[in-house]
Order: sequence, then structure tokens, then C-alpha cells
Amino acid sequence: ELLEKTELYAVGRELHRMNAEVVYIEDPGIIYIRSSGQPIKPSDFTAHRYANWKYTLQHIDGKGLPRMEVRRTAPDWLQWEHRAVATRFVLDPSEDEITPARELNLWRGWPYEPLKGNVAPWEQLLNYLFRTDPKVRKYFEQWAAYPIQHPGVKLHSAVAVWGIYKGTGKSLLGYTLGDLYGAAFSEIDESYFDGARTFNAWAKEKHFVLGDEISGTSSGTVSGSAL
Repeated sequence: ELLEKTELYAVGRELHRMNAEVVYIEDPGIIYIRSSGQPIKPSDFTAHRYANWKYTLQHIDGKGLPRMEVRRTAPDWLQWEHRAVATRFVLDPSEDEITPARELNLWRGWPYEPLKGNVAPWEQLLNYLFRTDPKVRKYFEQWAAYPIQHPGVKLHSAVAVWGIYKGTGKSLLGYTLGDLYGAAFSEIDESYFDGARTFNAWAKEKHFVLGDEISGTSSGTVSGSAL
């Protein structure tokens, strides 16, 4: 009974190998490649992307003789009851790769481990930029720290840092925080707000976005960054 219920080794090995490579996402019904983060259609998955993945299966024919059959891994994997499946995509720093709701979490972790050290340059930058208003300085630092201290929380707010002169360190605030977010950081400019760009790929899988040199006027006399 055990032998009859046990999956053939060659079949199981190759299908589990495919499980390590891809995940089927029920909503919207696509295949997600783990290594590259690329979504592909099931038809493309079997027709060409993984068409060269094959394995050899030995079975006994009607005459009791052993026969070797070359099988295509991709279509067999799609029909396999143990294929890797997730219900949908999420981006949640507080959860593992597969959430309790069987969602595929696209968050790949923070690029740095927290360590004690000298933060004098950061303090110096904040003291310089917010030198006229200590309360605003405190608010900004708390605003920047809270999503890192509480991963996954959305603040539903943005910070605009503006001034008359360029080169004072406004963008450096954004680049410093953006470095802490790693791949979840992106930068945009004013062209994303004037209709010149119609795609929002900059927001895909991002938790922190810097809008650099956003003037909001045709004269460009005011320099600013939106975080």
C-alpha cells in the first residue's frame, strides 16, 4: 500500500525542483518566477519559457516490459496537486514569504541589520535643515522612523521639504532613508506629475518614494523634494 501511494522518485524530484523555481498565483492566474520576480502567463510558461524542462519516466507497458518516456515538466507541474500555489500578491514587511492567508509576499527584507553606531552626520543634517523649527525636526524624524520601527504600517502622509536654494541637502534626506529601504525605494521627478509619463511602474513593490526637484511652477524658482 505504501509503494502504491508513494510518488515516483523521478517525478517527485523534478516537480519539487519546479516548485523551487516558480509559484502559481490564483489571482490573477499567472506563474511567478521566484528568482527574477517576473510574472508570465501559463501558456507562455508551458509553450516556450520552460518548454526545455524535461525528465525521463520509466513505466511498465502492457506486455510487462520497462519503457522510458520523456515527459515535459511544465505541463505536468501545472496539473500536479502539490504545486506551489499562492492566492495573490502582497507586499508586507511584517510577514514571511508565504503569509498565513497563503499569499505570496514580495517583500525581500531590509538591506541592513540595525547596529549601534555614530549618527552624528545624520543629526548634523537634520539640525541644519530644520534649524528654525525644532518641533518640525522632531516630527520629521519620528515620521521617518515609524515605518521602520513598525514594518507594514502606512502613514497616509507625505513630507515636502522645500527651499529657495539648491544643494542644501534636501534630497540627501530622501537618499539616506531610501538606502535603508533597498529595493523598496524609488525616485521620481517632476515629469511624473505633468502628464509626460503615464505609467506607474515606479510604485511597484515600493515602500518609500522620493520626488526630487519638484517645483510645481513653470518658473522653477522653488526647489523641493517630496518624501
